[in-house]
Amino acid sequence: MKTAVLALMIMLLTACKTTNINTVLDHESSTQGIISGSMAWPIDGPVYNPLVFKLRSTETGQEYSLEVRPSFNVFHGKTEVQFSSNGYGGTTYALALPSGEYEFYNYSMYDLNGTTWSSRNDYSIPFNVSANQTIYLGEIKLHVKSSTDFLGADVYHGGFWTFADKHKRDLAILSKHQQNLFNENTLVNIPKNKRKFTDLVLLPSEKINHDESEK
Repeated sequence: MKTAVLALMIMLLTACKTTNINTVLDHESSTQGIISGSMAWPIDGPVYNPLVFKLRSTETGQEYSLEVRPSFNVFHGKTEVQFSSNGYGGTTYALALPSGEYEFYNYSMYDLNGTTWSSRNDYSIPFNVSANQTIYLGEIKLHVKSSTDFLGADVYHGGFWTFADKHKRDLAILSKHQQNLFNENTLVNIPKNKRKFTDLVLLPSEKINHDESEK
């Protein structure tokens, strides 16, 4: 069984580079750590499918991504909603990574018209992964931008993201699958700074000042 789990982990890290966001991975390697958190999106908002939040190693350039699918896709299914509140739903994630320095650097949002929304320029929100350590990086929530056309209908045009500390909720969900990995020893380490600025991803210390309404 351990061999099969290790093989799955290696496949996720070297081939797909995208975690199945509802899968909690066993921690098999002494050179790896685990990042965890959640992603949230408006339940009744526009259909962006999938939502992809991108990260990479600043040492090797290896790219990874956190991906959710709010609506059903015949090839990939639909991401399970594990929690909901105030019009938002979300799910937790856990991803095993080699130890080292990483950064969140961009995102992708795809709508039904074939439009891809992302940051025009890569940003840099750094974090570190330590061997044999599970860290919690926070809830990553999408806030949709919208305006109104001349008929009074909502017109959606991308969005921005926020980080928030929801570790009590998220770790309680994750511990149901892997209590040995997600417990009081999990390090809560919400990103606190940006190496390269963006106003499309807001950290807890930054005030939301976007004029566009949230849906």
